[in-house]
Amino acid sequence: MGKMTNILTLPKMCNEIATEIEREFSRDTTDALSHLGSVGSDIIFDTEGKDLCPYPVEVDAASAPGCIFPQEKGRLVASIDSTCIPLAYSGSHLLYAARVSVVFSMEGRVTFYSRVGPVFSSHDILNQSREQIESCIRREMETRAANSIMSSGFEGILLLDGSLKHPDSVKVDKNADAEVAAFSKTSVLALSGLDSTLYMAEYPSYITIQKGKVTTVLAKMTKGGIVFRIDIISERKPEEVLGLILYNDLFYAGYPESLRLAHHLSVFNRAELIAMQVIVSKHLRMRNSPSFDIRKVALGTFKVG
Repeated sequence: MGKMTNILTLPKMCNEIATEIEREFSRDTTDALSHLGSVGSDIIFDTEGKDLCPYPVEVDAASAPGCIFPQEKGRLVASIDSTCIPLAYSGSHLLYAARVSVVFSMEGRVTFYSRVGPVFSSHDILNQSREQIESCIRREMETRAANSIMSSGFEGILLLDGSLKHPDSVKVDKNADAEVAAFSKTSVLALSGLDSTLYMAEYPSYITIQKGKVTTVLAKMTKGGIVFRIDIISERKPEEVLGLILYNDLFYAGYPESLRLAHHLSVFNRAELIAMQVIVSKHLRMRNSPSFDIRKVALGTFKVG
């Protein structure tokens, strides 16, 4: 009889536990919504993790941004981008294939490109997530390529994809006449409302957000282009650097064509993926073990909506 009593009291116990869990997190939602309401800004609902950008709205004309004028001086622009993909698992290690591309442009023309890869690297997945590993690989590939360019006596403009979270990793001290500019396709600054002024401007324009060793601006490089966050390391004023980039590169939707090409040149296609799998399985004499989709088996295929 005692065992039956214990069994009958389990639902009550579980309900109390569930209530306690709900109480633990209930304040989080209340505080978050209260803070969002106090900010009083427009919001964008996320859709399947896509990188979204708000459409511009009418703004006060008094907050006019600075204008970007082309600096008609020929400067070599070197744009770097990279990619890495997980290729194979072996025990607690994950084999990655990576590639880095560099595209050069000057006076509005793409002049040359170079790419290195695939470069294979093995990483322990017990202490790091896949996102951490991939970010580390790409940062290392791009940093090594950037420093190789700088060590050659480069006196131009180095363009990078993303923000300059690690500015000291790029060695610019010995290149007094070199600049570094990093274009971010996604940034919380795009949701701050500061970019609306730029979108309404009828000319290439910018707003300085922060000054220092790294100067951060929001800039629209073409009349109908997208507004990007740009981090700049240079002895020149930010408008001068932006003007040099504007004159020496092409632009696709306001994004540097050299950076766009560097991205596409670094991406692996299906044929290259198969070729790399052949190299790993045959030349390294590794066997391809049977596998299955863990998420599909564990979660099933039940669809809602």
